[in-house]
Amino acid sequence: MKKSVIVRSKTAVASLGFVLATAVWGRAAVIQVPADYSSIQAAVDAAQNGDTVRIAAGVYEQQVVVADKALTLSGSPGTVLRAWPGMEQTLTTAQSDRVTLLGIVRAEVVVSGLTFEGQHLGDNQPGGFTGIFIAGSSGRV
Repeated sequence: MKKSVIVRSKTAVASLGFVLATAVWGRAAVIQVPADYSSIQAAVDAAQNGDTVRIAAGVYEQQVVVADKALTLSGSPGTVLRAWPGMEQTLTTAQSDRVTLLGIVRAEVVVSGLTFEGQHLGDNQPGGFTGIFIAGSSGRV
């Protein structure tokens, strides 16, 4: 005989949702840069939804794109993401091509503890320079 479960309580449904959410977020990892990955982008690429990428203090001349993920980027005091001459185009949108330090696309990202330095490069980049570009995303900076 086949059994089925019918949930008749809003509390039971809410409790089940909390348990499932806890199970998913409970597996979140903390990925260390540069201890686990030498670059921020490599750590972001390896991260799963719910993970935290913790970045040690230092100056990082890197471009980072977070796409289709839910994660946290957390810098230690003294963590700098710095632009440099000759940066590559990282994002293409309907409006323009973007040269960005941090691009967040279709993602849910919390960014904290990072300092962004543009090196006055705004006029020297093809398509224009953007420190942080967010499209179709949510989160907190």
